[in-house]
Amino acid sequence: MQQEQHRVEFKKINTRLGRIEQILPTVATKDDLKGFATKDDLKGFATKDDLKAFATKDDLKAFATKDDLKAFATKDDLKGFATKDDLKGFATKDDLKGFATKDDLKEFPTKDDLKGFPTQDDPKGFATKDDLKGFPTQDDPKGFATKDDLKGFPTQDDPKGFATTADLKAESQETRRYMKVLYESLKAEIRLLAEGLANMNRALLAHDHLDIRADISSMDLRVLNLETRHKRPRV
Repeated sequence: MQQEQHRVEFKKINTRLGRIEQILPTVATKDDLKGFATKDDLKGFATKDDLKAFATKDDLKAFATKDDLKAFATKDDLKGFATKDDLKGFATKDDLKGFATKDDLKEFPTKDDLKGFPTQDDPKGFATKDDLKGFPTQDDPKGFATKDDLKGFPTQDDPKGFATTADLKAESQETRRYMKVLYESLKAEIRLLAEGLANMNRALLAHDHLDIRADISSMDLRVLNLETRHKRPRV
């Protein structure tokens, strides 16, 4: 009985020894472990708790990589650009608010528009204050004609509407001839009227009509005044 029990125990020990023999070749020896760090060697390394404050790969996914930054300028690339200190002497948007823009300047004449006008180097072409006293100012727009006021007047593009010197001379001569004819006609009419009044006066004197004679005398004075006022004009 005891011998059978020893045989069972021996069998168990033999089985365990076989397992150890299989595992033992895979276990590292002291020589194998010389290249690995010991506990003392690992004291200088961070533990899991130490690494909790650091970012993981998932945390860094939102950040740019070297490849992502290749399209951006480096410090060397920015050396040619102005810094904040360099720009201090330049105007800002607020500084430029008081200045005119391109749209503001559209209603003003350009250099080409002003080529025909006198400059400061040619003061003879400018009017003085005394020369301009008789002209209306911007504060007195009533003195200026509007486009509608000028529609009926001839323009430079329509020279036919302007009278020439020859036209004015001819018109003056025609007016003089007309006035001479009118004067001669009026003179003849006044002479006939005077003769008629004289004949009537003589006839009334013969019949002694004193009341009518007084009226005739009054009319005679009026004709005399008329003759005096319409003396022959100078032509």
